[in-house]
Amino acid sequence: MRLFQVGHIYPTQRDLLRPHLDSIESYEAAMRITLRRIPKSHILKPCLEQDSSAFLSLHQDPTTMGLWARQNGLKPETSLDDILLAQVEDHAPEIFYSIDSTKMSAGLIRRLPGCVKAKIAWLGSPMVGDGYQGFDVVVSNFPSINARHQALGLRTDYFTPSYDPTVETLSTPESRDIDLLFVGGYSRHHKNRAQFLNRLACELGAFRFALHLDSSRYTRLAETPLGWFPPLSAVRRPKAVRQLARPAIFGPDLFSALLRAKIVVNMAIDMAGEDRGNIRCFESLSAGALLLSDAGVYPEGFRDGENMVLYRTPDEAIGLIRKLLDEKGKRESIAAAGQAMVREVYSKDSQWKMFQQVCVRTQMR
Repeated sequence: MRLFQVGHIYPTQRDLLRPHLDSIESYEAAMRITLRRIPKSHILKPCLEQDSSAFLSLHQDPTTMGLWARQNGLKPETSLDDILLAQVEDHAPEIFYSIDSTKMSAGLIRRLPGCVKAKIAWLGSPMVGDGYQGFDVVVSNFPSINARHQALGLRTDYFTPSYDPTVETLSTPESRDIDLLFVGGYSRHHKNRAQFLNRLACELGAFRFALHLDSSRYTRLAETPLGWFPPLSAVRRPKAVRQLARPAIFGPDLFSALLRAKIVVNMAIDMAGEDRGNIRCFESLSAGALLLSDAGVYPEGFRDGENMVLYRTPDEAIGLIRKLLDEKGKRESIAAAGQAMVREVYSKDSQWKMFQQVCVRTQMR
């Protein structure tokens, strides 16, 4: 099966990657560097191994897309969409799988060449744009979100992230010197998360608490002098959060922090409903940290008190954090069980087999 996967890369992450690619002249070399520095839970095994049957494209990254275009004789003014189409035509895949389709139009999807027999997209959030209407199926590990997409006329299937092997490329620190770690987005759209993090910052600031936030442009603007006035004042981060906030981290930097963390605190964003299992759950367990996450319906294998710990209220979370930091043996036992579970149940091999089953079901519809 020939596979073409479109990966996702955040704007902040593109900025951090650019210095590593400035002197690189080939697309293949650039992608080897990029693969070492981006999260891998969503990257399918053949793309991760750079198998000849698979091709990985970062559609929204001008640096790597531009390298491919120059290497293949395209004009400098060629659009990212047209470069993507040229990549697909060159690779001639049977399966087109995108985890970054919010900026893909239905027109772009209709232009995919006839060799593509199944078009699959990851969609773990509300639908943005019209591109998803062109896919044969959209997938996620959130059943309630899948149900909402079905109600909008989309065909859906269940599919999950995986264990992230980035941890295997890094040196394990001698000790875990970060008591509590949070890494994630912070914006006006994450109301519950923002309130929760402020509570943790106010009450647990005395601990070694690393708060790495990828804040929106609107939130960053609110912390200039303009943020003293409406409407920006409404999204200005509380003082306790601002004092603890550190820059966003990705790839090896993220996993280095996860390997140093005793507890990783997680909270789903507001639109998730009762479903749980966002990417941080898989990454935290991959790194052997104890995952402390909000109560809800988790994917198979995630078990409260056995390989992770759930909280239901901010008060309960704070109490659990204090208790788990005191109980080293229990904390480390739960963390080890979590890492063993995600390595076995959500291995790259298991994910690839699951994806192949999705492909079969998609082509049978």
